[in-house]
Amino acid sequence: MNRILIYISCLILILLCTMTSCVRDVILDAEEKPTVVVECVLSNEEIQELRLNFTKGASKDEAEPLTDAVATLIDLTEGKTVGEFVRSTGDLWTLDYSAVPDHGYRIEIQVPGYDLIYAEDTMPQLPEITERHRGEPKVEIDQDNPWSSTPILVQYDGYMAITEEEREEGAVEYLTEKYGYHELWGSYYYIKSAPDAFLIYGMNYNEATGQHEMAGSICTDHPSAESFNLTGDIYQPDIYVLEETRHFVLHHKLQGASLYDKFLCISAGAEKAEKYFILSGSFTGKWYDVNNRIEEDREPYEDEGFLVVMAISDNYRHYLREACNFIDIKESTDMSAIYLRDNIYSNIKGGAGIFAASVSDELQWANRYTEIGSDYYHSSPGINDPWTDSIFEYDW
Repeated sequence: MNRILIYISCLILILLCTMTSCVRDVILDAEEKPTVVVECVLSNEEIQELRLNFTKGASKDEAEPLTDAVATLIDLTEGKTVGEFVRSTGDLWTLDYSAVPDHGYRIEIQVPGYDLIYAEDTMPQLPEITERHRGEPKVEIDQDNPWSSTPILVQYDGYMAITEEEREEGAVEYLTEKYGYHELWGSYYYIKSAPDAFLIYGMNYNEATGQHEMAGSICTDHPSAESFNLTGDIYQPDIYVLEETRHFVLHHKLQGASLYDKFLCISAGAEKAEKYFILSGSFTGKWYDVNNRIEEDREPYEDEGFLVVMAISDNYRHYLREACNFIDIKESTDMSAIYLRDNIYSNIKGGAGIFAASVSDELQWANRYTEIGSDYYHSSPGINDPWTDSIFEYDW
C-alpha cells in the first residue's frame, strides 16, 4: 500500500513538473525572420523623414531596432540619386531635400541579410484653392442722428474678392442661392483646380506648450468628402451673444454636419462636383486670417492656428483609408505593431509599410460671425451688391 501511494505521488510530481515546464517553455514567437517595415511620405518640406523598423513577434515586448541600413532616394524624372538618408534618433532617418511636384521617386533600402527593399511613387500637384471671407458687422451710429438707434450703418470688416472669371460664371447668383444673402459671413473656399485627392485639417496653437496641434475634428459641406474617418458625431456651432439681445451663430450653415476625425479627405475631381465649400471644426485660439482691405498677404504668425491643405498620392490615400484607426497625419506610431496586427495597404516590395507622396500649403480660416439672428433685424430695400465691401444700411 505504501508503495502504491509513493508511486502515485511520484506520478503527480512528474505531471506537475511537466506542466510547469510546458508553461515556461511555450514559445509564442516562431522565430521567423522579421520583416522590414518602412514609413516614408515625401513632402515639399525641407527635410524628408523615413522610419525603419523590424516587425516583432508575439513573445517580444519591442521589435529589434533596425540600425544597419542604407536608404537611397532616387528622382526618376531626372534620372539621378537625390541622396542617402542619415539615421537620426531611434527609428528616424532624415534627408535634407525638398521633393518636387510631378516628379517620380524611388526609394531603395539595403539591409544586411535581406533582398533589396524598394518602392515608387509620384509627387502630386497642389490643388488651387482660394480662401474668401466676409467679416463681422461693424456697428456705427448714424452721426447725423446720434440719439437714434435707427438707422445704423453696418460695415463688413473683411473684403470678399470675386474675380471677374467667377462673376462671369455666375458666382454671385450661385452663392446667394446656396448660402443666403446675409448668411455667408466667415470663410468659404473656391476650388479652381484639384487634379489629385487632397486632405484638409486644422492646426491649433497651444499657448501652454508653444506648439501647434492638430484639431480633433473638422466638418464641411463639400459633397466629395470621403466617409472612412467619420466620428459619428455632428457639428454644433458656437453662439456669440451681444448685449443679451442680439446673437451671432458661427458657421451656422454647418449645423448638424457630420464630424470627421482630425482631417477631411476630398476625392479627385472635387471641382467638378462643387467649386465652393465651407468648413469648421474644433478650432481654438487665434487663427490665421488676413483682412485684405488693410493687410498685405502674409504667412501665419507663430501664435496663429491655420488650415493645411495637402494633396496626396493614390498610395497615401489607399493607406489612410485602411490605417486611419491607428495613425494620425504627420504623427508616427509603432508601425511594426500595426503591420503585425493588420494586413493594411502596403506598396513596399520586399518589406511592409508605405512609401507615398504629398505636397501641402496653409490656408486661412476666419472665426467670424456668420449670421445675425433674423428676429433682430430686417434689411432696407435697395441694398447694394452683397459681394463687395460696401456699407449696408439696416433698421433694427
